[in-house]
Amino acid sequence: LYQKLFLAMSSNGSLEGGEYNSSSSQHQMRHHSSLQVYLTFMDEFMGSTGGWQLIVVGFAIALGLSSIMGVIPQVTTQRYAELLHNYEGASCSRFDGADRPAACIAGGEDAQNAASYSTMGRNIVSLLCNSVVGSYSDVHGRKGVQIVSLFFLSISPLLLILMQVNKSMSPTWYYAFDTCTTMISFMSVSFSALSDTLPARHRAASFGLFMGAFYAGISIGPFITTLIKNHLYATIFSFAIRFSGVLFAIFVLPETLPEEVAKHNREKVDNNTADDSNLVIGTILRPFKEMRILFRNRSLILITIGCFLGKFVFSADVSLFFYYVENVLGVRDKDVAGLMLASGIAGILVQAVFLKYLILLMGEHLLLVASYISGVVHNLVYGLARTKALLYVGICLAQTTGASGPLLHSAVSRNVDPTEQGRIQGSLAALTALSEAIGPVFINYVYRNWHFFGQGTMFVVAAVLYFLGTIAVYHIPPKTASSSTTQDEESSDSSKEST
Repeated sequence: LYQKLFLAMSSNGSLEGGEYNSSSSQHQMRHHSSLQVYLTFMDEFMGSTGGWQLIVVGFAIALGLSSIMGVIPQVTTQRYAELLHNYEGASCSRFDGADRPAACIAGGEDAQNAASYSTMGRNIVSLLCNSVVGSYSDVHGRKGVQIVSLFFLSISPLLLILMQVNKSMSPTWYYAFDTCTTMISFMSVSFSALSDTLPARHRAASFGLFMGAFYAGISIGPFITTLIKNHLYATIFSFAIRFSGVLFAIFVLPETLPEEVAKHNREKVDNNTADDSNLVIGTILRPFKEMRILFRNRSLILITIGCFLGKFVFSADVSLFFYYVENVLGVRDKDVAGLMLASGIAGILVQAVFLKYLILLMGEHLLLVASYISGVVHNLVYGLARTKALLYVGICLAQTTGASGPLLHSAVSRNVDPTEQGRIQGSLAALTALSEAIGPVFINYVYRNWHFFGQGTMFVVAAVLYFLGTIAVYHIPPKTASSSTTQDEESSDSSKEST
């Protein structure tokens, strides 16, 4: 395929009037090299241990999550309106904007508050657990940890089903258990698994491809909800698809941690345990000791600051966006489906298709800075939007912002040894949890108390925070934010394959 493609490109316009056109030939060679690098990457990814299996599991989980993304605010709003505000009328989801009864508006605000505090709880749990879990997976393997994480994720929709069947059940029960699902971050453990099996030059692109599977599931899920046209049945579907992910992980997902790495880490843990004179205090302080790896050098410190500010805002966008647009702009199931489809398509294109090309074109560091600038812009669009059409613009730009995730995880993985991949990814997940615990609560406070730019003021404040994050990632030394030899290595590999 490579040879035929190269011959076709070489014969098309490389000779003009019998003279060799060197600039055209160089352009064709660059295009050929980029395509060859991308195809080589895809071949290595699909042939790696656990690569395609993680794609399947990621897609299933995202499909299960997104199929009830628009259901949760409506179900919890209805239940809070009934239980706390004595509402007995028609379903709150039938009313739009100013036509909504006061009890439904109050129930919506209660649901938004509960979601923000639940997010804070989820991320406190993640902060305390994920750095330790990451180190645990460095010793005992990735697969068992991934299965437990998937199992917790499959239980949440069961409580939502019970809440719809039992009209007296408070949404607090759902939010309380959902808080516990973040004890293990499936995403960070999966990033560690990919780091186990793929070379450093492919990590950012492989993380992006994995995220692309999530976006594919996210784009499809809401449309399934609109086809089912019943919140209870949509929730049952969500449970079924999530539990199928658990079964797939048990029977198909392989272990990726090399035995020699596990053996080395077991010996290190045994030595540390023997030296620890106070196991109780050591256990309590362990999550914070594990996170010290994030402050090992200047590059990791700047990555940490940028990640904290970016996730601080991005988590608030994810947690509060649909509550905001449903309450302020009258968005409903059909609109949610359209927004999620646009988000999913944009996410797939950015993460799974164009990310590798953009890395080759711009380098990981410059692309990381560009993704943060996109964060400034998409939050301004959210804050100033007065029509649903602008929401589509903002949510598509948000997927460009989302490219910062794989790039940050790739950057930290380059700054540590292969024996510390689980620890660094777990610590970054814990840091993310800290920022995501504070972010939604702070942004929700801004929404309720600051109105300098109307009800969208919270997104304008978010844009300012993203700008500060942009300054931090800009000052990351480029040679540590992205391998300075990556592009040269890939070009060299392509030349060898062509030869």
